[in-house]
Amino acid sequence: AAKVSRVYMGHVHAFGVQDHGGVRYVLTGGGGSALFPSGNKDSFHHYLTVEITHAGVRDRVHSHDGKVFAIPHGMVILPTHDERKPSWWELV
Repeated sequence: AAKVSRVYMGHVHAFGVQDHGGVRYVLTGGGGSALFPSGNKDSFHHYLTVEITHAGVRDRVHSHDGKVFAIPHGMVILPTHDERKPSWWELV
């Protein structure tokens, strides 16, 4: 039987990731409209690409200025263009 390992969803104008019960939930809604007023200064417009191969799933976040970022495991909210980056921030 097939098992769901990831769920991608949108509509909310923000970005977030949460791993729960063996499933990764990815919320992506930063494609161009005004971002959701979360109080988080670390939001930016983005889009997501997903590549599925025999080796697994590779999802990447693309910022409006051309930077590409990997998504780490666990619950995250992505930072802005600010030069200060959390330790998990992986520029690909």
